Amino acid sequence: MTAAAGGAEQKSYEIGYGRPPTDHQFQKGKSGNSRGRPRRPAEPAQRNSSIQELILEEGYRPVAVREGGKSIEMSMVQAALRNMGATAMKGGRLAREYVTLIQAAEKQTVQDKLTSFASMLDEKYRRAKMIEDAVRNGHDVPDLVPHPDDFIVDLNAGVVRIVGPRDERDKVSWDAMQAQRQEALEEIADYRKEMQGKPGPHVIAEGEIHIQTWRADRIQSLFPDQATRRSPSFALNAWPPIDEDGNILLPRYKPAKPAKLS
Repeated sequence: MTAAAGGAEQKSYEIGYGRPPTDHQFQKGKSGNSRGRPRRPAEPAQRNSSIQELILEEGYRPVAVREGGKSIEMSMVQAALRNMGATAMKGGRLAREYVTLIQAAEKQTVQDKLTSFASMLDEKYRRAKMIEDAVRNGHDVPDLVPHPDDFIVDLNAGVVRIVGPRDERDKVSWDAMQAQRQEALEEIADYRKEMQGKPGPHVIAEGEIHIQTWRADRIQSLFPDQATRRSPSFALNAWPPIDEDGNILLPRYKPAKPAKLS
């Protein structure tokens, strides 16, 4: 290309927004940033868990163990203890260490249980005293949640359990469920009253009684009323009703058998 031709081409090229002079444009095949894109500074690693949490997480991680020709899933710490116990059966220093480990664990478990029992018992008596002082001094009785009467003491097991609402939000749920149960009981009474003095069969009324009875029993099994849960005969070890796998048992709804029409 001659200088005249180049000048003619440059003259015909209009310079403006988005159209820089040709000598300032990027050349083909050559990067406009020869040094490359600068790297982002590395962010400092964040500690999401403490060492204690990681140890516990790893210790309770499920692992598969072969035993008796079968694969059994258990926590890593349980597998390690089982292996340690099998080795300890052969005798020696490890056997004594294993027995000492078990004894220490049993001692700590008993101590933790006694501490929890004493703490819950103190809280029960502290709350009961608050109510007693209010009554003695003629003040309004505080509506405590949980109520001291809902702290059920099981001396045989050495535990104190709260059977009832544990806080104000929980109390709203318990009150709502008991209101539904009361509604079901009232409907049962109304249907029984309606059936009195009238010849049968009472197919619709008996069916509704069956449904509302199941409804009331279902609520009572999980949210026992005050009179029931604060009764001396209340079976603490039977609440809530659970099966052998720890699943809560609810009264199953069984449709009522239809009455025979004469």
